[in-house]
Amino acid sequence: MQKSIMQKFKRYFMWFILGVVLVIVGEVLSYFPVPSWVFYFVGVIYICGLAFLIVALIFKMMLLHAMYKRIYENKEDIGPGKAVGFLFIPAFNIYWIFFAYGSLIGRIKKYLQKYTIDHRMGACKWIAVLSILLMWAGPITSFVFGDVFEIISLIGAFLMVFYLYKCAKAIEKIEQFQKIQ
Repeated sequence: MQKSIMQKFKRYFMWFILGVVLVIVGEVLSYFPVPSWVFYFVGVIYICGLAFLIVALIFKMMLLHAMYKRIYENKEDIGPGKAVGFLFIPAFNIYWIFFAYGSLIGRIKKYLQKYTIDHRMGACKWIAVLSILLMWAGPITSFVFGDVFEIISLIGAFLMVFYLYKCAKAIEKIEQFQKIQ
């Protein structure tokens, strides 16, 4: 049986939160003077957090693929494989990330209008753009101004989680409407 979109979102969210918490704990503990054996333990916590974030990224790509798959209508449309696959092309993904996330919300809104489903999406497209820009701005500003600005990337990542949640809820509503008919 196929997992629901919300189950896929929850799986991504769980790994994301675990990764963020471990990275933050590792980052905070690295600022304190500790014996060397504790410092190695802090490094392990930090590396585990990064590993969890990589797993969360994989689940995020799987979630994006599932979302596109659920709203894929015709062959002229961008398929789920293309939507996710082009994100792995170096340099081109800088353009494609905006297109993939921006067109997703546009397609969801089309479906909501097609089935006359009342679901407020708000300014989700702008939330996606802002989250992508903040995730890029964090490393650039932290390189120039120091570690304090890494929080900018974290804010962008949480905005992306909010965007994916809104998309998952809308797709779930569409699927429920399709089951009724």
